[in-house]
Amino acid sequence: MILPVCLLFALFSILFLFTSGRRFPQSNILFLLILWVFVCIATFRPEDMPDRGNYEAFFRYPKLYNERFEIGFKYLTRLIKRFGANLTFFLFFFASISIALKLWAMRKMTTLLWGSLVVYVSNFFILHDMIQMRVAIASGLLLHAVYFVWKRNLIAFLITTSIAMLFHNSALIILPLWFLNIEKPQKRFYMVLIPLSYLLTGVLSLVQYISYVPIASVKMLLLSYKETIGNDINIFNALTLLRIAFCLFILLNIERVSKQNALAIILIKIYVIAISCFVLFSDLPVAAWRISELYMIVEIILLPMTVYIFRPNDCNVFLSRIAIVVLGICFLFINIYYNPILM
Repeated sequence: MILPVCLLFALFSILFLFTSGRRFPQSNILFLLILWVFVCIATFRPEDMPDRGNYEAFFRYPKLYNERFEIGFKYLTRLIKRFGANLTFFLFFFASISIALKLWAMRKMTTLLWGSLVVYVSNFFILHDMIQMRVAIASGLLLHAVYFVWKRNLIAFLITTSIAMLFHNSALIILPLWFLNIEKPQKRFYMVLIPLSYLLTGVLSLVQYISYVPIASVKMLLLSYKETIGNDINIFNALTLLRIAFCLFILLNIERVSKQNALAIILIKIYVIAISCFVLFSDLPVAAWRISELYMIVEIILLPMTVYIFRPNDCNVFLSRIAIVVLGICFLFINIYYNPILM
């Protein structure tokens, strides 16, 4: 499975580096072709990939896993099984939903298709659509929820968020995004947020405050995260520091970027929050990964916008494209060698 993913990454990287136009290709045929390729790769992923065994067991013996999965995922699975679906169609069906949601969001939210696909295929396609099927759907819906925040369409936002929660409980964290200011960058506040999260992590532990959480279900979830055995988080790892560098660079130039795409203001705020949550919840590794990963999905739209910081004919535009491709290579390298999940 390494080869098709790497070939897609190379193709999208070349298109991003050497196509001068910024416009998103509006061809429905191209859209469907890209969707089809992604879905086929996700459907026929290796049997030993993480989580595949759990989903296969759920598909074959749903009663044994009835309490583990959310209602939306369970009922859609029951529905397709009534029509005689096998395991392959089960994987194909949910991959089609999650990938289509993300591609559709790219179509609505950015004109930098190839750059977004570079970031997507190197990381979130692997982590979500090929492994965490329920999170994949929730993260795709989060992108659409962000779009409705920007449009100030409360009804569409609540419906989208509610559907996301039917597939993963962590989608509850989408709700606070409605209260973000979509017009003012508030640069000073958001530039302080990440350093502040590091400072707070150094002087206090959030684990000791779980008992004060007023919502019982959230409290129980955090307690379960506390008891989960997992690897300690290195909040100074190279990838996090690289993300922070991109984040601060875009935030410093947010006025210039937002002139090209007004969505950049809310996207950069969510990205700062994602990184800050990763740091703040580092003593609860599962919570840190769950919360930050869901918010972090905005980077497939945001990071390619670094090209907007420079004038169209500036040689730095090409350098910024190279920087995005290098970041994608880092994602891909980690997923292949550090976390060998494509084997």
